[in-house]
Amino acid sequence: MVFHTHKLVVAGLALLAAVPVPVQAQAQEAPYAPVMLTFDGTDALSYVPSSAMDIDGAGTMELWVRAAWQTNPGYDPAILSYQGPTGPRMALVVTGDAKALGVFAGRFYETIPFDFADGQLHHIALTFLADETLVMIDGEVRATLGFGMADLPADIFTIGALGEFSPFIGEIGQI
Repeated sequence: MVFHTHKLVVAGLALLAAVPVPVQAQAQEAPYAPVMLTFDGTDALSYVPSSAMDIDGAGTMELWVRAAWQTNPGYDPAILSYQGPTGPRMALVVTGDAKALGVFAGRFYETIPFDFADGQLHHIALTFLADETLVMIDGEVRATLGFGMADLPADIFTIGALGEFSPFIGEIGQI
């Protein structure tokens, strides 16, 4: 049995050596389609947060988002929030005009200009480094914020809202 396996390995290596052009490998098949949840502005998902979310000091969060509202809803639809009775430890919103990403952490809030109104899927990555947050959208660094995740108690993790407020309209996935 070992002898036959050995012959197959040798034959396979000989075939590879005979290939005249280089072969390019792909990390994932194109087009990539993340698993998404659709939110219609009337619902959200809420969870008791896991201790794995307590990334004091450093950590990364990634997700996909597609904004689907046609006119400004009069509020900033929330992608997600990790919050407690004294406010958000961290929260993300898309501004009502769909022209920026908003990042909350305790008493801090900043917007990062980006056009979410194109109806396309966008990849967002946040890297928390103690007192800084690196914000990437679609693989490009868009901002380095002068604050990290707030040191506040958190008892709820909500996808598609800020607790019971600012419901999202569109798709969120692969958090």
